[in-house]
Amino acid sequence: MFHFSSSPFKFLHFCQGSSISAQKPSLQIGFFAVLFLGMMILIVYRAQLNAALNVRILKIPTTSWEDVLQSDKNLMIWRGSSIEAIFKNSPSGE
Repeated sequence: MFHFSSSPFKFLHFCQGSSISAQKPSLQIGFFAVLFLGMMILIVYRAQLNAALNVRILKIPTTSWEDVLQSDKNLMIWRGSSIEAIFKNSPSGE
């Protein structure tokens, strides 16, 4: 038959870990170094993932003067500006 001990938590002596003492400073330093590096890797990974997913790709409506000429949109420039002078004084057909 089964023998029950007086303490219901008698089985917990198996759950106390390995026989290596956790009080050694080298083990404590190693544990916290691994913990710190693991957290840093996780933080950097999440930051890079967040940055990669938040990038917006901008598409400029025109990339050349040919795009401006072929566009159905009107070009808006200020009266008396240097850009107006460039368009007014340019040779036709160019």
